[in-house]
Amino acid sequence: MVKRIKRIVKKIDGLKNQEKSHQYKIETEKGYKDTTNTYWEKEILQFQKQRKILEEKLKKLKKDK
Repeated sequence: MVKRIKRIVKKIDGLKNQEKSHQYKIETEKGYKDTTNTYWEKEILQFQKQRKILEEKLKKLKKDK
């Protein structure tokens, strides 16, 4: 159970880092044909959805413990 919790926490941290890096790209980089600002914004939304799901799983696991 502990390994699963650690793995989920690590995934959440990774998603947060990805969100930050994409936000940085939106602010600084121009973008090209396939990597435009709207693409990065959509990616951020997907990361946020995944993070929300993982946070709910983490709450359930901690509650069961």
